[in-house]
Amino acid sequence: MGQPKVTVDFVEAARAVISRADRGIIGMIVNDTAVPAKNPTTIIGVSDIPSTLSATNKLLISNAREGYLNPANKILLFVCSPAGTDVYTEVTPNAGDNPATEGWYTEASGVYAPAADTHVVSGATYYTVVGTEVTPEGSENPSTEGWYEKDTDNVYSPSEDTSVGAKTYYSVAAAAVTNADPGDNPSTEGWYEDSASGKVLSADTYVVASKTYYEKSTTSGLDYGPALTYFETAGINWLIAPSAETDGKINDIVTWVKECRENNICIKAVLPNTAANHESIVNVTTEEATDGVNTYTTEQLCARVGGIIATTPLTGGNARSATYAPMPELTNCSKLSVVEMDQAADNGELIMFHDGEKVKLGRAVNSLKTTEKSDQWKKIRIVEIMDIIKTDIYRTAQDKFVGKYVASYDNKMLLVAAIKAYLGELARLKAIEEIEDSDVDLNVEAIKGYLASVGIDYTTMTDDEIKRANTGSHVYIVAYISILDAIEDIAIEINI
Repeated sequence: MGQPKVTVDFVEAARAVISRADRGIIGMIVNDTAVPAKNPTTIIGVSDIPSTLSATNKLLISNAREGYLNPANKILLFVCSPAGTDVYTEVTPNAGDNPATEGWYTEASGVYAPAADTHVVSGATYYTVVGTEVTPEGSENPSTEGWYEKDTDNVYSPSEDTSVGAKTYYSVAAAAVTNADPGDNPSTEGWYEDSASGKVLSADTYVVASKTYYEKSTTSGLDYGPALTYFETAGINWLIAPSAETDGKINDIVTWVKECRENNICIKAVLPNTAANHESIVNVTTEEATDGVNTYTTEQLCARVGGIIATTPLTGGNARSATYAPMPELTNCSKLSVVEMDQAADNGELIMFHDGEKVKLGRAVNSLKTTEKSDQWKKIRIVEIMDIIKTDIYRTAQDKFVGKYVASYDNKMLLVAAIKAYLGELARLKAIEEIEDSDVDLNVEAIKGYLASVGIDYTTMTDDEIKRANTGSHVYIVAYISILDAIEDIAIEINI
C-alpha cells in the first residue's frame, strides 16, 4: 500500500535536492549589442554560447559555467542591449502574412536582411486548371484517352482505368500562370502545382515554409526589466550580471530580489561592491584577479563566483560550503592582510585570496551584517538550504494539498507526517540534523491565536484539544530543525 501520496511527493522533493543543489541553474544578464535571435537562450555546453557575443561576454559566460566540482546544469542567458541597438526577434508567421510588407527580416550567417518573400514562392510554377466532365460512350480506355479523375480534395490525377467504370472522368486543361504578382496567394487563388500524382491544389500562402522570419526593433535605452521579469518564473537559483555596476543596475537587482523573496520566490544574486545587508545578496569585493592573460574586475569576477556558489554540493558525500573553493585558472588577485580578510568576512564581503599556491574564495558569507537573526543567516550554505526547504514545502503543499483535502484533524496530521518525512529525508542526505518525532507538529500557540481571534475561549482546553480544534481553512504547523554547516573553523592543540 505504501505511504499516502502527499508524503511520497514530499520525499521525492527532498531527494530532488541532490540534483538541484549540486548542479545549479544560473540566471545571467549580459550587456551586448549583438542580441541573439532566441533571447533568452539556454546554455548547457560551451557550444551553446552565442557566437555573435563579444569576446569578453563569451569568456564570462564560460567562467560562470565552470562551476565548482561540476559545471553548472544550465545557464539561462538574457542579453540586454544599450540604446540604439537593433534587436531581431523571431516571429511565428500565420497563413496570410506577407514578410515583405510586414517588414520582417531573414538571417544568413549572422547577417539580417529585409525579407523579399511576398505572397508567391519564388521559383514555383502555378497553374490554372479547368476540368471538363466527359461523357464516355462505354468502349473507351480512360488511361489512353488522357482522362483524369478528381478526388474529394479537388486533386486531378491521370486515370489508370483501362475500361470505363462507374465514375466521373474529366478532360483537363492546365495553363501556367505567368502573371502571378506579389500579393497573390496561390492557395486562395485556387491555383495548382505539379506533383507525382498529378495537379494538386497549391498550399502556398504568404510565407515560405521552413524559413524563419524576424521582427526588428531598436532599443531606446539599457533596460534590465524584461530580463528580471523573465527570471521571476524561470526557476533559477542564482542571478549574476557581470556588468551590473557599470550599467548602473545594482539597486534595480537588489530591489527585485527582495520583492521576489517576499513573494516566495527564493532567488539570490551575486553582485559587486553591494553592501545590501541581506541574506539574499552576496557582496563580492575583491578588486581584481588575473589568469595571466585576462584581468577581471570585481563585477566580472561575480560570474566565476556565482558559478561556484550555484554548483556547490549541499548534500551527500560531497556536501560542503563554497569557503576556500579553489579557482585554479587564476594566477593572482588583489592582496589583503589576515586582519583585512577577517574584517571583510565580518562586514558581509566575499573575497578571494592567494594562499601561496592558488587563488581561492574566503569565507562563504552573504552581505548580511547587522541582524536580529543568528549568525547562521550570514552563511551562504545555510541560507541556500533554508530556501530549498521553504520552496519545497511551499510548492508541494500548494500543488498537492491546498484545496484537495478537507481541514479535518486527520488530514492536518497527514500534512504534518508528510513534512516530517521530507525533513527526515533531508537529514538522511546530511543537509540537516536528525529530527525527532516531536520536532514537527501542529502549532499549539498559533492555534490559540486563531481561536482567540474568532472568540473561542481555549483557556480550559488541553493541548490535544487545541490541536483538534476547528481552525477553518487554516493549518498551523511548527517545525524545529538544525541545518548542518560545513567544517570551516578548526582549532587543534598539539602537545609535545
